[in-house]
Amino acid sequence: MPYNPAIHYNLAEIMANNKPESRNENIENHKVCALILTWNSGESIHTSLPAISGQVDEVVVIDNGSRPDELAVVENAVRNFKNAALIKNSRNEGVGGGFNSGAEYALRKGYGWIITLDDAANPEKDLVKKLFAAYASLSPQDQEKTAVIAPNYTNLKGTVYPGKNPYFVPTTVQTGQLVKTSVWKTSGRYKEDLFVMWVDHEFCLRLLQAGYKILLVPDAVLEETAGPKPILKSFLGRKFVVPNYSAARYYYMYRNSVYMYKTYWRLVPRWLLNNLMSEVMSFGKIVLFEDHKLRKIVSIVRGYFDGIRNKFGELTA
Repeated sequence: MPYNPAIHYNLAEIMANNKPESRNENIENHKVCALILTWNSGESIHTSLPAISGQVDEVVVIDNGSRPDELAVVENAVRNFKNAALIKNSRNEGVGGGFNSGAEYALRKGYGWIITLDDAANPEKDLVKKLFAAYASLSPQDQEKTAVIAPNYTNLKGTVYPGKNPYFVPTTVQTGQLVKTSVWKTSGRYKEDLFVMWVDHEFCLRLLQAGYKILLVPDAVLEETAGPKPILKSFLGRKFVVPNYSAARYYYMYRNSVYMYKTYWRLVPRWLLNNLMSEVMSFGKIVLFEDHKLRKIVSIVRGYFDGIRNKFGELTA
């Protein structure tokens, strides 16, 4: 597999090519370390790793305690890239724990930015460049306050976010987020006891609460799936993406949403209300279209009760 040298983006040059002409060129550090999280991911690492390696200075793959055969696939993939490294966690540390270990590595190595990806993410070839170009177009004041720059992503219905020009949003999904490492450090890292699901939104809302901004760049696109085996279904004239998540994943989704509602309802009440409606629709899609309905419904009920009781961390049997 050919090696593409890592790109150290010259932000001053990007800024010079974007209007308006007045820009903040006093940017301390914009070297980028990509973080790819794997857990029994198999061959999917061959999608994300080559797609991002030529766009960043270094790629760190964080394996969350995969089985030996799955870990061997990841190790072999990492060896093919000169700018790739591997962190091997002895157990599944969840999304927050996995990305925190990668961010710690990036901070020690002096990177100013991290970009977080899952193993199957497929960013377009100039995604990082587009994200930095959008950042460069901001006023100096907005650059200082912008902590996360995020791309659009696709599902079976097409791109998810509307529009063409960059705009600020309350939160975005984890995969593809370009994050200032200094802000990750001072804002308290990713919340590990959520384990999986809502880790990205909780981090963004915590930043929003602290006065930071999240910039969405709709024309920077990342191909992403909405579950292990998503399908497109129609009901009453509308099309829906059915993710077919596992029962455990639905447990985390609904449990962690309770934490979000309790913690951030004053900050973004309308956004959380929209997500509550999305959960109602998600429940309906389970009942109508997914297999193992009873098992998933039981997991959802358990998740809600655990969220109310503030019982977080990894799901136990």
